[in-house]
Amino acid sequence: MDGKSVNGAEVRIEGGGTGAALSGKTDQKGRYVFKNLGDGHYRVTVLVNKAPTSLDDVAVRSTVPMRVEFNLKAIAAGKKPRL
Repeated sequence: MDGKSVNGAEVRIEGGGTGAALSGKTDQKGRYVFKNLGDGHYRVTVLVNKAPTSLDDVAVRSTVPMRVEFNLKAIAAGKKPRL
């Protein structure tokens, strides 16, 4: 990874109070959106070329938009991403 956005990466989110499981793809700017999630803790997983990297236990409050960014280069080096 060279610091540029990743287009077409798969992003999965699982958990919350309902056990929701959703997936989507990043756009040309590396962005992804999951709407109408209920409050709870979720596991967000990013797959690039089918290789998973994940950020565990993201707390979501349904009325507050949030942004979670992934530094895939740092993750590949074994560093946990920061919120």
